[in-house]
Amino acid sequence: MQQVADFGAWSSPITASSVSSSGISFSEPQLHDGNLLWLESRPAEGGRQTIMQQQPNGQITELLPRSFSTHTKVHEYGGGCYAFAGQNIYFVNATDQQIYRLRDGQCSKLTSSPAIRFADLCPDPVRSRLYAVAEDHSQNDEPENLIVSIDMGKGIAEVTPVARGQDFYASPRVSPDGNKLVCLSWNHPHMPWHTSTLWSADIDNRGRVGEFSMIWGQEGVSLFQPHWSSSGQLHLVADSSGWWNLYRYQDGGLIPLVPMSADFGLPLWQLNMRTYGTLEKDELLATARNGKACHLFSITQKNVTPISHSFSAISQLWSSGREAAFVAHYPNRPSAIVRMNCDTGDFRQVTSSESSQPLHTDYISTARSISFPTANGSLVHGYFYPPRNPRFKAPTNKKPPLIVSVHGGPTSAVDASFDPKIQFWTSRGFAVIEVNYRGSSSYGRAYRESLKGEWGIADVEDCVAAANYLVERGEVDSNQLCIRGSSAGGYTTLAALTFYDTFKVGAVYYGIGDLEALAKETHKFESRYLDYLVGPWPESAALYAARSPIHHTHRLSVPTIFMQGKIDRVVPKEQAEAMVKVLTEKGIAVDYVSFPNEGHGFVSGDSIRTAIESEMAFYAKVLGFAPANTQQSPS
Repeated sequence: MQQVADFGAWSSPITASSVSSSGISFSEPQLHDGNLLWLESRPAEGGRQTIMQQQPNGQITELLPRSFSTHTKVHEYGGGCYAFAGQNIYFVNATDQQIYRLRDGQCSKLTSSPAIRFADLCPDPVRSRLYAVAEDHSQNDEPENLIVSIDMGKGIAEVTPVARGQDFYASPRVSPDGNKLVCLSWNHPHMPWHTSTLWSADIDNRGRVGEFSMIWGQEGVSLFQPHWSSSGQLHLVADSSGWWNLYRYQDGGLIPLVPMSADFGLPLWQLNMRTYGTLEKDELLATARNGKACHLFSITQKNVTPISHSFSAISQLWSSGREAAFVAHYPNRPSAIVRMNCDTGDFRQVTSSESSQPLHTDYISTARSISFPTANGSLVHGYFYPPRNPRFKAPTNKKPPLIVSVHGGPTSAVDASFDPKIQFWTSRGFAVIEVNYRGSSSYGRAYRESLKGEWGIADVEDCVAAANYLVERGEVDSNQLCIRGSSAGGYTTLAALTFYDTFKVGAVYYGIGDLEALAKETHKFESRYLDYLVGPWPESAALYAARSPIHHTHRLSVPTIFMQGKIDRVVPKEQAEAMVKVLTEKGIAVDYVSFPNEGHGFVSGDSIRTAIESEMAFYAKVLGFAPANTQQSPS
């Protein structure tokens, strides 16, 4: 028999503690001579990230000593923090941002350049060199980004710049014969998903890199993941067709391999993102998205063959020989590292992020893909999760509260993959919708660029439209609408709370209240992003003021909770504190939960648990229900 209880008051075995310790997250799998390596980020160890290995005999071991954690801060978002070469693994140490050599469980320092951060490591075993993206913070003004070459021999190595002069670099990739080095670059005010260029340089027999020349680039075309096949063919992804499609670079031009309405590329928020790889005989294995569909293809000179799978998403694909590895995401269970036999098409799970605690499958709400009209009549997309709990039902004629969840970026995108944080809410009686508002990726360049100059307008309209759509369908309670978001999603959340009266309560995770302050204070990578999203600064100062919630607090009367890392370099804590001060002075219910050791995005299990419990307690206070088996942590 189901118990009758108000939505929000249902008890659930999916607790804040179980979510915060719900397992590790995976990234950057690599295959080398039958060995599979990958990164594990562990909330239970304060967000420490380590390197794991599965040997050909199937044995899994941790390679990185417990005193080390690998993470890079280039662009603040990092990526590409380790590489395998010969018997050595080279990695960026999180504490000092220097490159270390790991062999037989022992770590030795390779670089000693305290002002330089390293990322996107690429080894050249032919010349015994290591190439990397570097970010030099030795000057007082904005850091310099460059490509560097490092000798992989013994002892502390000299860091030699080989490419400089562009505002940003990514993807240094050396050809199999060691004779060429390619990379991507872009310049202010562009982001890498707006306009980027492909460069190439010759490498001589002594490992010296010649002058780089631009070999392909067009204004308004974004490039992604240059990649050499074993035979020396260069491939990359470009969105000149309106979609990020695969091409082969040949004789100064791009030859399309799979012209189709699907994105084989991603917004390059982190370095070393990968969506495809090459197998023997120049066969490609590639993943792509077209809205809700996740595709996997085998691509040869003659055929494009879809590969059947049951994954909701595939990320960080790496291939070698006749095998591939990637992070697999599922709609109803945690993500996993998967190996694929490309001859048989068989998938074999290596390890899962599922914790030792039971999964509670009866409590899992499965996403339903929906599309709905927005303010200008176009369609917007999202994933709706209804409440689900086998032990409870709501009183007759009651409808659930709704949480509108706003992703960051704002060029990111959500899919139907399992997320224990969503299940925390749905198993307690909340409905949740994740919105791929205009500007999100995976729907082609036109949809992505529909946010140009419209940030704070179009994204907010779409989130409001999502809530109204579900109210009109009778699926949620119009008087219990919540909105939450982090980073750019935190800004959308604050703007929705300020400029609309749709929502009754909001949760802002390291969000933006003052666009002018963000334009002046944020880090180099995003320092000109607002030129695209809002307008050139300071010429568009009036627009910045018009769209900044901090300048319109007279319109904000909705209870709001703020979560903020004190060492956040992307959105400084002053943004949250200014909003908290104003709401406090107005007598509006407000809570501020700060985390001394967190930056932009919480990685510690304790921080994640505290944030979830605090958010639930705040919703309960505002919406008027008594939450079950969860407790509010001290602010």
